[in-house]
Order: sequence, then C-alpha cells, then structure tokens
Amino acid sequence: TGKHTAHINNGNLATFGCVECHSKTVSSDTVVSTPAMHLNNLMNYSGAKAGKPSTYAAGNCSASYCHTDGKGTQKSMAAALWTGAATLDCKGCHGSDAAPAFTSSAGGEPNYTSTGANQPKSNSHQKHTVAGATSCVSCHGTTVNGTGAILAGGIHLDKAITVVQGGTATLTYVSGTKTCSTSNCHSGGGIVSGVAAAQWGATLGCDGCHGNKANAATGLSGAHNVHMNFTATGGNYGCVACHANTVSNDTTISNAANHLNSLKNFSGARAGKNVTCATIYCHSNGKGSFAAIPAWTSGTTLDCNGCHGTLTTTYAHTTHVVAKGFTCNYCHSSTTTTGSTITGAVHIDGSVNIQVGTSLTYNSKSVSFTGGGSSCSNISCHSPYGSPVNSATWGVAATCETCHPKAGLSGAHGVHMGSLDLTSASVYYNMTANRTPAQDESIARKHGFGCANCHPMGDGNHINGSIDVDLNRVNVAGVSHLRFLNHSTAGYDMGSTKKCSNMYCHSNASRVEAESNVKSNTSLAWNDTFAAHPELDRCAMCHGNQPTTGAHAAHSVGNHTDNIFTGKSGKVSVNRTRNTAHGNPNNSTTIGCYICHNGTMTSKANDKNTKCVSCHNGVQADIKGEGAISNLRSHVNGLRDIQFLPVKVISKAQIRDSSFKFYSGVWQRTSYKNMSSLSFDTAKTALDTATMWHPSTPMESNCSNIACHNAKPVKWNLANWNDPNKCMDCHNQL
Repeated sequence: TGKHTAHINNGNLATFGCVECHSKTVSSDTVVSTPAMHLNNLMNYSGAKAGKPSTYAAGNCSASYCHTDGKGTQKSMAAALWTGAATLDCKGCHGSDAAPAFTSSAGGEPNYTSTGANQPKSNSHQKHTVAGATSCVSCHGTTVNGTGAILAGGIHLDKAITVVQGGTATLTYVSGTKTCSTSNCHSGGGIVSGVAAAQWGATLGCDGCHGNKANAATGLSGAHNVHMNFTATGGNYGCVACHANTVSNDTTISNAANHLNSLKNFSGARAGKNVTCATIYCHSNGKGSFAAIPAWTSGTTLDCNGCHGTLTTTYAHTTHVVAKGFTCNYCHSSTTTTGSTITGAVHIDGSVNIQVGTSLTYNSKSVSFTGGGSSCSNISCHSPYGSPVNSATWGVAATCETCHPKAGLSGAHGVHMGSLDLTSASVYYNMTANRTPAQDESIARKHGFGCANCHPMGDGNHINGSIDVDLNRVNVAGVSHLRFLNHSTAGYDMGSTKKCSNMYCHSNASRVEAESNVKSNTSLAWNDTFAAHPELDRCAMCHGNQPTTGAHAAHSVGNHTDNIFTGKSGKVSVNRTRNTAHGNPNNSTTIGCYICHNGTMTSKANDKNTKCVSCHNGVQADIKGEGAISNLRSHVNGLRDIQFLPVKVISKAQIRDSSFKFYSGVWQRTSYKNMSSLSFDTAKTALDTATMWHPSTPMESNCSNIACHNAKPVKWNLANWNDPNKCMDCHNQL
C-alpha cells in the first residue's frame, strides 16, 4: 500500500526493509519481535530511518530524519502523503534553490526559513549552488553523482554529513571546525598565503578566497600586486576593473557561470572590455596604439614609457616632450603633478583629461590653458607675450604663425619679416635665411629676414619667458651670410633707446672694417617709424646720402658735371638750361645709384642726396623726388649686387679734338664745344656688368672697359682716388 514500494524498491535512494520503520514490532524482515504489537491494528511506526522515535499521523510522517534537511529541520510532507501519487526528489527533503531570506540557528549555522512551500537551503548552500553554480557532487561526491542520483554505498540517510572530494573539487573538510582547506574553490588553507581556510556558514567576499591588497604581494599571482597597490603608477584597482564579466564590485559575484569555471574571464572598465592584454587600453598610449606588454608573471614594473612609449608617435607629443622638454604634468596635472608618478584619480579612465586652468611654470614662463576638445586657446606657450594668438590644434603641426601671427607682432616686425609665410613648414625659429621677395617698396616695404637674424638660434631660448635679441656673429654655428656680416660688437639696447647698433643691415654696407657701420647708431628705435619722421632720409640713415665710402662721391651726378669747360670761356652750367652739364638725358647721363645698382634701384631721382639737394630745392631746380628701392630682394642681402644699367653713357666733359684720337676707340663724338646741346660724347659700348665689373676682396674689386674711365681699370677703394694729381688714372694722354 501507499509508498511501501518507493521505500523498499527505489534503488540507491531507498532499499529499506520492515525494521527500518517498524522496529517496535519486528527485528528483521522475517522475525516478529513483539507479538503484542503485531496485529494490534496500529502502525507502531518507529525505526532507524524514522529517527527513533518518530510519529506518524494522518497518513504522513513527522519528525522523521528521512524527510529532514539533514540538519534537524523537518520538511512538511503535505505534498507527499503516504497514499498520495507524488514522488519526492532531492528538493522534496532538502529544499529548493530559491533564495528567500534565511535565519541563523543559535549555533551560527544558517538554516531553513520557516516559511515557503519549498524551503531554501542554508545561506552557505545558497552561495555554493545558486551564486556559485556548483552542484551537490562537488562536496558530496560519495553520496550523489553529477546528475544528482544517489550512489550505492548506503551513506545516504545515515545521519552523517559526508564531505569528500567530488567532481572537479579538491578539498579537505574538517567536520569539527566546519572548515575547508586545500580547496581549489577557496584557494585558502595554504594555497594563497595569508588567506584563512573557509568556514561553513561564513559569508565570504572576494578576499575570503583570493586575498586582498594587504597580501597581494605574496598571495596573488603575477602582476596583481602592481595593479592593486601601486597608486604612483596608476595601479589602484579592484577586482571589477579587470573581471567585470564575473563580478559587479569587489564583493559581489554577478555572473556565477563565470565563477569557478577555471577561466580568467578577463574584461573590465580599465581593460576597455578587451579579451586579451595584447590590445588592452590600460597599456596603450591613450590614442589606440598598444605597447608590448610584459608577461603577467615577468615581475617587470612598467614606467610611463612602458605604456605610452617615448612619445614620438604623434607630432605634437614629439614637439612638446622630446623637442621642448615638457613633462606630462604641464598638460595633464589632474593625473600627475610630478611628471613621473600618478598623483590624480583620472589615470586610465578613457579620457585624455587636459587640465583646464592649471598654472605652471616652464623656464620662468607662466603656462596657462583654457580650451577643450583637441585645440588649445589662450595658452601662454603659444602666445608672443600677450599679443593675439591663434588656437593650436592637437596633432596638427604648429607653425610660427600659430604662436606669432604677423597681425599681432610688435614694432618693426612687419618691415623686417612681413613677407615671410609663417604658416610654411620651412620657416623655423632658428631660420637665418633672407627670403625677401623681388618687390617694389612703393607697393610693400616688407622684407623676409629669418627670425634668427635677430634672435638666438638655441632651442633653450625659445619659450623661456623673455624676449631675447642676439646679433652676435662670433662662434655661432649656422648663422647666415647676412648675420655674419655684423660687426663683432653688434647689439640691441633693450632699455631706453630700443635701437640696434653696429649691425650690417643698418650700416653703409662697406666691407672695409675701418669704414663700416658708421651709420649704425642712427637707426630708428624698434617701435618708431619713418612715417613719423618725414624730415629724415631713409637712405642716409644707413648709407649716408651721398654714401661716403669708396668712390661713391666721385660717381655723384655725372662726369665732371661741375667742371666742364665750354671751349670758349667759363664752364658749362649745371642748371635747367638746354646746354647743361647735367639734367638733359639727351646730352648728359645722370649718374646715381640706379646706374650701378639697377637691380635694386631704378629711380633717377634722389633729391635728398646732399649733392642733389643743393640744386633741387624748388628754386634752382625742380624737386624730382626721393630715391626708392625697386627690388627689396637685392636690398640688404649681404651682397653688393652690382648691376649696371645697360646704357651708353653720354657726357658733356669733352677733351679737345686734337687729343680725342687717344679716346676715339671708347667714345663717339657729336660736335665739340659748340656751345649747344648738340655737343657731347657717347660711349661706344653700353655698360655691361658681366664684362666690366670684377668683384674681389674689398681693396681689389675693380671696373674695366668702362667709357667713364676711358676703358682703364680702376679700383673701387683706391685710397687716394680723389687726389687731383691722379687724373692719369683715367687719362693716359692729355
């Protein structure tokens, strides 16, 4: 009747005989030991499996060990009446895997709750089976198999809790202390140094099995310690940073299937949710490039370069860190204030973290930053000391224009380098070239002198908090020809005068040391302009006008213009008449700068020349205008730039007809001393720079085959060229 069959012939689960439940009546399955209780119309329920004693009422068992959780709590058998059809499984006695609240007995062992049709297991069982995804076989491997079937051996319902190795578990269980040791599940009991053996009933966090920061150096594998305990290099992480697939924080398992599966399940906020460390964000340069990562067990402690490299992977880092010597703290002070250790909490958080508003110092210069995204604005590093500054875009190569826009440069910068293209990659702070274009100064007076013609060439002087002017040419490697022509005492007064002195650009350009730079100290102050001084002659400010060097004075106006005999009486006048020694291009060539420097100056007028102004004053002769530079490229370039105007020179300075035969190979005569405009000599050969000018050392440069000198060679710097007894230099026959 009822459940006899289930108790007697149910395999390893229940193979009981009569005595198991009727020991008051029988002593075995065949012997009645108490006849008085036999056939007394009572069940006389009692026995080894029944708990001795136990009770039976209303077709059900109560207080029966067989139907307890094994820890003394009787299961309600309402669903399993003796006469009912239900068949109990493990949960029928031991409870379900559900997880309602539990209570603890006086002995500290978490027990079943008092409510619920399927009362749950104790808390520790709950942690192992539901949260830990283990099964009964892991700890009760001699009682059940992996499918939950009861094994042969008779230890089920023997009133003993048998904990042995089963399945994949490796453990030792001490029943007296309820502890597990040498358990791969808990890694305690000597497997992880400093982690105590797990005790049944205790609520363990991650530290209870894996150790914690305190014992990470000895208790956890490989590089755990440097990732958890090295705040200075960014290693201050908990479990969830790298194992987010398994845990939701450092004490809560969020995915039981990934726990105890013998896999690392590596992923996390710090890892960038990568599968392997080979392309892990933590070990990248922050921009998608990954460094070679040491083996987990190598023991190598990485410094900044271990992840970021030597910062040569992007142009901007190379420029700032390698070329300029900036350290990380200048731009990332919320991460590091030292440049070599992590001092902030924003390292490896997936953001670049430019510290906005930080005030730092670099070579005595205050560095401030306001901006966002990938551009810098209002940053002193990119500002020429307060003038307007463009925003610098990260990753885009900065140019001189980025930091020093021409529109904001001070004083005479526009005149000195206004024609340079400061956005060009070929323009550098140490450029000494002269890139002045071939342009007329009447259109634009903008030269193209490289910055290093006036500023230091050393990198240490760039962004050092001061404006440095260096005109020195001595022992300076790489200076241009232009700067090399400066006097050894060239300098700039940063104080009251703001003037340059003894520099080639503001000199008379003579290559004779004794007569060079005589005009240097009369240069304008840096913030002054010629427009503010109409009384000044720009040519005279540097060269003198007429220039006083070499044979300049002898070439003023024309050949003997103030000393030409008429052939009758007196001299040919220098005035506005037709028969004049100067001024009429049909019979007399005016000699000025444009004749010998025609590649630089083409204007004949030069009314501020001291010789010209004596007549061109609006009274004796009309004002013709000032001299003007027609090609700035050949002006102040360190070269003499002799370029003759290819003209056949005409002169009123005629020698008598009887002596002309000695010069007839050079000159062609048109009448002689007839006191008319038709009396002049014309050079047979036009001026030719290639054949007539012979540059050499300052004292040896000379002209030859020029009609003005009757085709005789003449040295430019001949010391006594103006000696009146030296007429024979040009006139071999008189």
